[in-house]
Amino acid sequence: MAGKTYVVVKGDTLSEICERFKADIGNGATLNLNERMAYVAELNHISDWDLIYVGQVLKLNGSADPKKVNTTY
Repeated sequence: MAGKTYVVVKGDTLSEICERFKADIGNGATLNLNERMAYVAELNHISDWDLIYVGQVLKLNGSADPKKVNTTY
């Protein structure tokens, strides 16, 4: 599962991506949607969850600890 990525397409939102790929996010941890969004945002240095771009390559898993991410965006 390490190294899983997704390329953003027109109409995508971070929440929809995180819901669609929930099994791939968080290195196998059981996370709710808000935790998955925070995890992906941290991995990809996204400060505003509403700003993702067509063509942007998002990491869906990696070295961040999924239970220690900031979920207060």
